Amino acid sequence: MNQEVEALRISKGFLIYTTMAKELPYFQFEPAEYLTKDISFCSLEAQGLFINICSYYWQRNCELTREQVLRRLNYPDALNELISEGIIDLQEDKITIKFLDNQRNNAITKSEINSKNGAKGGRPKKPKETEIKANKNPSESESKGIRKDKIKEDEIKEDNTNANKLAEGVVEYFNGVCVNLPKVVKLTDKRKKHILARLKEHSKEDIKKVIDLTAESNFLNGKNTNGWTASFDWIIDKSNFIKILENNYINKQNGKDRRQISVEEFNESIERHFR
Repeated sequence: MNQEVEALRISKGFLIYTTMAKELPYFQFEPAEYLTKDISFCSLEAQGLFINICSYYWQRNCELTREQVLRRLNYPDALNELISEGIIDLQEDKITIKFLDNQRNNAITKSEINSKNGAKGGRPKKPKETEIKANKNPSESESKGIRKDKIKEDEIKEDNTNANKLAEGVVEYFNGVCVNLPKVVKLTDKRKKHILARLKEHSKEDIKKVIDLTAESNFLNGKNTNGWTASFDWIIDKSNFIKILENNYINKQNGKDRRQISVEEFNESIERHFR
């Protein structure tokens, strides 16, 4: 009896798999939503790998392990970046991509409902009046869709522009205050990503405080046994940022090797990039 139940379960699973392969050989992908999510802050290598993993994951019925990915797509650093940024989940070597799992579950549910309706001898419903009207004038529906896509595209461009201006303001403030540390010459994508991540987690006042504390710290400015000095990349790193914010590098007496800047001047430095 148990063997018959297991055979039925396997048969049903195979039926669902073959139905998906036949009726749903693709998954839904919305560029506008993709460009506004955290994946857009990952390296281009990681973004390219993610698209390949999604295709491979969907093809294998949303069953994929880390070992299988690396065997076929040997980019361990990019894969680790996707995992660390929470783009994909990893549990005991098993990869999970939530938005694809949701699409798969919806497809399975829909397939089972259609199968039940078909067994009952159901017939297709007549199209609603609104659907008939829409079909009579497809150009109008298409134009509305194009306008919506254009609005989303403009919103994405505006978000990216604002993000760039925020990051540029933070870098300008760092270069103006931390006069004893190496200046930031180029705002790379990686630096922008870390700046925006800190701004998501903390306020602009916290960003200013960390930069001010860095400028005041003798240790971070090279007054240590090794003569080591902190860099902007080191400061903006998540764990180091929190250490500085929690006064782990503060002097017994406040340092005097920085130009004193008020909160108002800091805000002006940020807002200047929005004008």
